[in-house]
Parts: sequence; structure tokens; C-alpha cells
Amino acid sequence: MQYLENSEEKMNVTELLSLIKVITPYGKVLKKQLKPYSPGQEAVLEASYSVLDLFVEALKKDSKCFHKSREIMKEVKPLYDTLDRLNHKNSLTDIDFFELKHLGFCILKLNQSLAQTPIILPDHLHLKRLKRVEEILDPEGTKLTSFYLYDSYSEALKAYRDAHRYAESELRAYRKRQREHLEASLQVRFRPNGELTVLKQDKAQMLLLENELALTYSAENYMSVTFKIKEDEQTDEALIQIEAMKKAIEEEEKHVREELTHALFREFGDIDKSLQIIGELDLWIAKALLATGIQGTRPELSQDFSIDIEEGRHIKVESLLRKEGRRYTPISIQLRPGVTLITGANMGGKTVSLKLVGLLMTLMHYGLYVPAVSMKAPLLDFMYLSVGDMQSLDQGLSTFGSEIFELSHILPRANGRGLILIDELARGTNPEEGNALSSAVLRYLNQQAAFTVVTTHFDGVKAEENIKHYQVKGLSHEALKLEQISQPKLETIMDILNQRMDYRLIEVTPGQEIPRDALFIARLMGINPDIIEDAHDKINH
Repeated sequence: MQYLENSEEKMNVTELLSLIKVITPYGKVLKKQLKPYSPGQEAVLEASYSVLDLFVEALKKDSKCFHKSREIMKEVKPLYDTLDRLNHKNSLTDIDFFELKHLGFCILKLNQSLAQTPIILPDHLHLKRLKRVEEILDPEGTKLTSFYLYDSYSEALKAYRDAHRYAESELRAYRKRQREHLEASLQVRFRPNGELTVLKQDKAQMLLLENELALTYSAENYMSVTFKIKEDEQTDEALIQIEAMKKAIEEEEKHVREELTHALFREFGDIDKSLQIIGELDLWIAKALLATGIQGTRPELSQDFSIDIEEGRHIKVESLLRKEGRRYTPISIQLRPGVTLITGANMGGKTVSLKLVGLLMTLMHYGLYVPAVSMKAPLLDFMYLSVGDMQSLDQGLSTFGSEIFELSHILPRANGRGLILIDELARGTNPEEGNALSSAVLRYLNQQAAFTVVTTHFDGVKAEENIKHYQVKGLSHEALKLEQISQPKLETIMDILNQRMDYRLIEVTPGQEIPRDALFIARLMGINPDIIEDAHDKINH
């Protein structure tokens, strides 16, 4: 499915998808790869919903069932560079080994966590334990996530390390004896590293140390001088041996790393697949959390190429109203190929109803649950939304010109499987021409295969036959009591109007009297009664 003329941006698709809260780097990659389904992919969409149903049902049984699993998933690191080196058999570093070992233990914990949830995962989402990776990187079975090139990896490595440790121990013992001998003969105290600092003003001590052949100058400042025990021949030989052992250890460690890399290379497929599954699990759980968070339902694919929405909710508007302590009114609407018209007062929610259709259709095309009691709709080839100020500064076009420019690209596609949403058609031109143009455009679109929903304030458009027409129900009869209020405050009027306004859509039949709220609202807002009466006479004539 394709969004035409920047409609993806107008429908805030990016903001909508941001509600899918993935937490692993692999889930984030899969989320970026999400594309809307298109006609011909109905079976794939249904299969996707079948998987999502499993996660949603689990959350309905226990809303916190995936909490522990998500906490474990937060520990999963991006291993792209590590796996790239492994795939090319380039020797891995100790950090690489640590991360792979950590991954193995994460998978072990994740499997244990998922086993405690009320979900039976489909086969392709079964996370295989990386048992061989665990054995390779934890040969001593310590279960510690830290990594070390264990002596058990190589007998030669163990021998070199043992010899190195022994040689360093012997050298430390020799240096200690040497230090203790000098301390006894010089009546001083050396630091463990064999250094001694004396003040320059202590002339006797300075002379004594300067004449000691076993000591050498190390450093000085304006107040003191530091001496250090000289390295003798025995010490030099020991240091040469220790350095040679270090090189031998380094060479053997390099060899061990190469062997470990080759051993892990044989597990590359399982490691790569496991990371992919972790990303998928992350994405499915995030989709399910969104579904339950919006109190969504699984939409059905319609068999008769129709769109039926029962009590749909615009989740962003609903959230804003909730913060203000107000209730959102769900909208029900049925669309058939051709035009559906929505009319009503300017504060009556026509635009929200229009955007609601686009929102729910977008959610369905991305395989997500929709905030509605029920919904049936087909997969479409395209969606187009025209709403708000569309002035094009780059091309020097007015609002009206920009709208018509876009519309000229959309009309040739109107006979395809698509959804066209237009808010206030021809709103940027004079009423007489706007009325005529709107009527002509709607007559054309009403003969096409695409679904078209249009909001308008032009009265003449309402009289068109064969165009399905919805009216925002508007103010309830109880609101008429407001007329009895003596000089109410504007804020009070706005609050009461918001409470009394009925945003539900009611289908209007040809010739049916259409509610008029605009003059009533204007009168309540304090507009001069003479102006209201003049407008009323104009309408009646």
C-alpha cells in the first residue's frame, strides 16, 4: 500500500509507529522494516494477526506476563560487528567472547521467563538454547557472565601461565629479601616498589644513600630526592625470563582465540537465528502491548469491498481529552466505493472523524489492532489525505492552488483500490465556485471504485443524490437550556458546549432536515442578536 502526496506525513504514520515500543537493537531494525500490506497479501496479513493474537491473549490473561522477559531483552547488545568478524573467521576479541557468552545466558534466562507466561509460541519463534556456545565460552561451568581465557583451553597456555606466575613469585621474593637487607643495613624503610624518598635538608641521610652502590637516583623535586634499588644481574635475568614467558602466553592466547573463533563459527547460524528471533519476539510483544494499551481489536478483511467501523476511537484525541477530564465519543461509519460525505458544525468533529478513518486503516495495513469495537475493511493500493493548511511556498501556490494541484494527481487513480480523504474540499476559494467545484468533483468521485470521504461546509453539496451522507449529530436538546443562562462567561459556555456536543455520526437521508448549530453557538458566544437574526433570515430566504 502506498501513501500519495505526502499523506504518510499528514497521517503522522511515523508518530503512530513510534507507539510500538521495541527495546532490543534487533527489534528496532525489524520495526524500521515494517511496510504496509497490499492487496494480494491478505493471507500473509491473516497469518500475522494469528501470531499477534497469541501475544494479546497472553496479556489479557496476565497483563505483566512479559515484564520479566522484556527486562532480560534489555541486556541484549548489538552484535553486528562481532558476527561480521565471526562470519569472516576473523579472530574474535575477549570482548566479543564476553558478549557471545552473555547472549547465551540471556537466551537461557529468556527461555525460562517465556516458559512461565501463558503463551504457546509458534515453532518459528522458539528460541533455541545456545548450549554449544555456553560450553565453548564457559568450559568450567561457572555460569559467570564474565569471560576469561581459561587455562583449560590449552595445556601449553596453562604451563606458560604457571611458569610465569612462579617466576614472578620468585622475583618478588628475591626483591623482598634484597629490600629487607638494605633496610637493615641502612636503617631506612623502602616502599614495596623499592623506592625511598628523602628530604634534601637531611644531609647525612642524603650522603648515606648517595654512596650506597645498590641504589640509584630515580627522581627529585625542589624539596626531596627519590632513590630506587638497582636491578642486579639476577633480577635482570628473571625479568628477561618473565618477558619471554609473557610473549609465549600472548602467542598461545592468540592461538586459543583462533581456535575458539573457529569453534564458534560452526554455531554462527544458530547465533544469528537466535538474534533474529529475539528481535521478532521483541516486536510481537511491543505490538501486543500497544494492542492492549489502546483497547484494540483485530480487524477483519471484508469480503464485499466495504469499510465498516463500529465505535472507532482516535487514540491521540482520546488521550488529549482524557488529560482534560473529558470523554471521547466513539465514531461508527460505513463506507462503500464512491463518496461518503460528512457535514456538521465547525466544532463538531468532522476532521477528527475523517482522520479516524485514515488512522484505523493505517493500523490495519500495518497488521496492528485497531481502537474500535469492530472493523471490517479490505487491503488497499493507496491512501491519500488532504487536510489543514496546504499552502506551498516552494511553488508559490495558494492553499486552494496547492489542494487542486494535489487533487489533479489523485483523480486519475480514483478508479483503483484506494482511500481518498479530503477535509473541506475547495475550502480556499469563494463559496459559489467552491460549491460548484465540490459538487462536480464529488459526482466524479462517486462514480469511481475508490473509497472517498469528504467533509464540507457547503450546503449545496448536501443535496447531491446517491452520495452517502453523515452528519455530526451536534448539540443535544439539553443544550437549549443554555439559552436561559443570563450572560454566562465564555469559558462556561465552551465547557458546557464541549460536554453537550454529540460527536457521533448519523446517516442523513435525502430531503431530511439537517441540524443547524452554527447560529445557535454564535448566539451563545455573545454575537450581537441583530447579526444572528439577519443571518437567520438569510438562510430562510
